[in-house]
Amino acid sequence: MAASIRISADFIREAAQQPGVKAQLRKVAKRIAVGAEREYAKQGLKPNVTVEEGERPGGGAGGFKRPYANVVVDDPKAEYGDARRPPARALLKAGERYS
Repeated sequence: MAASIRISADFIREAAQQPGVKAQLRKVAKRIAVGAEREYAKQGLKPNVTVEEGERPGGGAGGFKRPYANVVVDDPKAEYGDARRPPARALLKAGERYS
């Protein structure tokens, strides 16, 4: 019979703070940002696409800070469209393709 393995909250808290975790989040976010820029370019759009990194405050169930890397577009109309332009959905497409 296999031994049971228990992973503690402390283990997860320490793992989330490792440089490799943050580096991987950054790597995936940059890949998505580049993919979104390509998708916008195909549609003739040129919004600024950036990656924002930080730590979530940690008030939830686990109660610890977690790193994040978000891809952000400075023009919501480019992503979501408006009365004259359909939504580009470049972030969605890039996220599905490159994450």
